[in-house]
Amino acid sequence: MAASSGIIVAVGASGATYARNYYIPDAAPDPLRFDQGTGASATSPDYATFPESVTIVDIIVLAAPAATRARLTLNGTPTSQIVLYAAHLAALNMRPRFNLPIPVGFRLGGFGIT
Repeated sequence: MAASSGIIVAVGASGATYARNYYIPDAAPDPLRFDQGTGASATSPDYATFPESVTIVDIIVLAAPAATRARLTLNGTPTSQIVLYAAHLAALNMRPRFNLPIPVGFRLGGFGIT
């Protein structure tokens, strides 16, 4: 197992859909890294923001990383939302749906847990 990447899908208050690429490090408790326009990598920022209030509706993992799950954060505060990577693989057509609202201006982040 190694580092991986994925896509977070969010729907805005306007109805617009946002797909944000993120990088999953190969060790917990390293932070998730988010694309800011050039693709997500190990050196990308550890947060994402959206231009409007959004609700995360899907989280996709392209390949299973060494860490088994991640806890999402809003403005650095852990939420109750945990991403189980095995349940969110891109190959699965019945991934669990998310319903995590994010107010405009809040920073979405996360970190690996075992």
